[in-house]
Amino acid sequence: DGQVRTSPLPANRLNAQGTTVILTTHYLEEAERLCKRVVILKQGTIATEGEIATLVSGAGAKNLEEFYLGV
Repeated sequence: DGQVRTSPLPANRLNAQGTTVILTTHYLEEAERLCKRVVILKQGTIATEGEIATLVSGAGAKNLEEFYLGV
């Protein structure tokens, strides 16, 4: 639902207070906007994990989606 993805989530407030929030999504732009760290799964196993900025810059990618396509 597009409206849900563009609305502020209660999870944002919790995360700002220091609470860990686990978000599952297929929308990489959403993950990049809402998360500091990600775990990327491929075929049910962890392909990579870490801070988004570190993963993206380390791979020379422009964004999380470009990084993902290279994993």
